[in-house]
Amino acid sequence: MQVSHLPPPSGRNISACDLHMDFHGSLSSTQRADACASPSRFGLWTTILTALLFFCLPAAMFGSTAQLTGVSCSTATFSAAGTDNCTVTMSRKTSGIRAVQLTSSSPAVQVPATMYVWTQDTNDPFTATVSAVSSPQTVTLTATSNGISATFTLHLTPSGATPGLGLSATSVAFGTDALNTTIAKTVTLTSSGTAAVTISSASVTGTGFSDSGMSFPVTLNPGQTATLTISFDPTTAGAKTGTVTISSNATSG
Repeated sequence: MQVSHLPPPSGRNISACDLHMDFHGSLSSTQRADACASPSRFGLWTTILTALLFFCLPAAMFGSTAQLTGVSCSTATFSAAGTDNCTVTMSRKTSGIRAVQLTSSSPAVQVPATMYVWTQDTNDPFTATVSAVSSPQTVTLTATSNGISATFTLHLTPSGATPGLGLSATSVAFGTDALNTTIAKTVTLTSSGTAAVTISSASVTGTGFSDSGMSFPVTLNPGQTATLTISFDPTTAGAKTGTVTISSNATSG
């Protein structure tokens, strides 16, 4: 940025250090001398120039560059060939075009080698192409930018496969329990079908009963298990009953 001296316009009574700005990057000795003839005015221009530099320089020079924070897709489970609409997300609006490298852990899911988050965007889309599989697969998509990586997991099952959910017990007895004393029991949930099962929630009704140990939603491939903990903490005497409701996409079990 250059600060240069302008001659006084006709009819104006101004000092010889009136300035104008253009973007060339230097200040001549004569111009510095002119500016110094009026220190207060030079101080004002210094403030203006500093502000211009702050807003014009790339954000990277101030340590606030946008960083990759995540990758996600609209569908996590496939039982046939198809496409998935996916998105990469940045921590803030980008100050320039940002390249993001994409990889898939399986040839059954194809993604572009590189996609771009455009200037002033916080996220941009890409498409994952899913092929039919003959056996269940768990596929990890990885996005990487500036040394930071984020992942998203897809579950692929053969066409015609069905999800199932089995329980290690359909009822739980807590026996006699002292007041204000917690007893915990566990129930094992098993993916018993030929396709991945997605458990969306578990809820407990009944005074003194609660559940823990699982975060929802959770997807289990065939044969995989998860453990749900059911607790009982009575505050009043007497027989108590409760009900556990588990929601999933299982068609059997």
